[in-house]
Amino acid sequence: MAEAALRPVTHETHETFFSQAQFIRAVAAASPSGGRVLKIPVPGCGPAREMYALEEVDHFGRRTISLGPFGLYASPGWDRELNPAVVKRIVARLTGIRTTRLVWTVRFDHRSLAEALTSCGLKSRQHATHVLPLGEPYDRIFSRFTATIRNQIRRAKHDGVVVEEINDESRLREYYAIYERLAQAQLRSWRYPFELFQQLLAIKNGVRILAAVHHGLMLGGGIFIRDGCSERYWHSAADRGDRRLFPTCAILDRAIRDACANNATFFGFGGSIGKPSLEQFKTFWGAQREQYWEFEWRSPLWTRLSALKSRLRPSVTRSLSDTPGVVTENMSMSRSNAQ
Repeated sequence: MAEAALRPVTHETHETFFSQAQFIRAVAAASPSGGRVLKIPVPGCGPAREMYALEEVDHFGRRTISLGPFGLYASPGWDRELNPAVVKRIVARLTGIRTTRLVWTVRFDHRSLAEALTSCGLKSRQHATHVLPLGEPYDRIFSRFTATIRNQIRRAKHDGVVVEEINDESRLREYYAIYERLAQAQLRSWRYPFELFQQLLAIKNGVRILAAVHHGLMLGGGIFIRDGCSERYWHSAADRGDRRLFPTCAILDRAIRDACANNATFFGFGGSIGKPSLEQFKTFWGAQREQYWEFEWRSPLWTRLSALKSRLRPSVTRSLSDTPGVVTENMSMSRSNAQ
């Protein structure tokens, strides 16, 4: 199968794919809670532009804002130096009276953005991720994989495993079915909706969905996103019964090879949800541990109102329970509403 042409990565503007319109639209369209696209003007530090966030509004009109969704990185982009005043104006715009919560995740190499958000009074937590530095020929990168990983890549190729790009919905459903079986086996309480995968498949420039195939049978797949100057490994799933064919190694090797050809400066493996075995697997590829930031702002007004409501609720409940006839009346109203 012919490989799709790759768009050169962007090194200069510190942009992230996850704060671009096409990604936020995809997430909003697949959101079960009715997420909306929020366009945010970015003044200064380069030409006039916008960044985008996911906005969720409750029935009272209160909103929560995610930059970016699923803990992915967001950035307004800048040319040479980031002016903290630019970030301050963005934060002021987002933390208005209707906003109850703002979450902004910052990539490990965007320290100046993290410092600007800290100066705005936002509190942060740091989380671990793993990053494979690139910037040199693939053969040199390959030589630094552990002997085990190199052998598994060769074994997969020798046994006839090929890596193809998923371009149609029928193949995408095969991949999602593998993901569902894996999620059930791992007893996951939440999983990404298929509609999100559909939306990502429709993004032709920036998202690639790869599948490991053996004699026509799909063994597993992975989703890779060109995030500014890097390639991000965002999602994967493989059939546990085919682990001896090493489909994940075959897919990752193809993705890293393509990232090198695309002049990416690093390959992002993402977080490991606290699993030591997963962290160790990433180090086998030469990935290094880095820290990224998760900033959060909560409205002081809505926080105080919520606390007040919590304090009042027990006293109101006790008062009603001591009033004759109230319980019977409320039960009658509930039945009426149900009808």
